Amino acid sequence: MARQYRSLDRPDSAQRAKVKQQMQRETYQNMRRQQSQPKALLGALLGAILAVWLFLFMASSNSTLVWLYMLPAVAVGLGSRWLGKCFEWQLLLPVPLITLLLYSLALWLLLRFHASDLLIVPLCCGISLYCARRSLTSTEQSALWQAKLEQH
Repeated sequence: MARQYRSLDRPDSAQRAKVKQQMQRETYQNMRRQQSQPKALLGALLGAILAVWLFLFMASSNSTLVWLYMLPAVAVGLGSRWLGKCFEWQLLLPVPLITLLLYSLALWLLLRFHASDLLIVPLCCGISLYCARRSLTSTEQSALWQAKLEQH
C-alpha cells in the first residue's frame, strides 16, 4: 500500500539540496582526511622494494619482454595507492620521481643497458603515477566537483 503524503510531510527540493550538499561536504572532508602523502611515499618505497625484486628476476632470466619492464612501475604505484589513498595529483608527484630513480639505477646497474630502454622510463613514470591515484566513486567525484566549485 502506497503511503499518502500531505504537503507538509513531503520534504521540499531546497531541503533535499541542502542535505545533498552537506553529504558532499562530509564526503570531501573524509576523502581529505584519508589521504596522506607520507604514507603514499612509504607505500611507494615498499613498492620499490618489490620492484627491485622484479628487476633482479628480469636480470636473472635475461628476459627482454617490454611488458615486464612495466611491472615494477605498477608495483610502486599500487604500493602508494594502498597506503596513501591520495586522489590529488599534487600529493603524488614524488611517486614518479621514485620510479625514475629506480629505473635509472636498474637500467645501469642490473640490466643490460640499451639506449632504447630509456624510452620506457617516462612511460613507466606515468604508469606509476596513474596507478598511485585512488579511483573515486561517483559520489566522491561529485563531492570533489562541488568542493572545487565552492572554492572558486
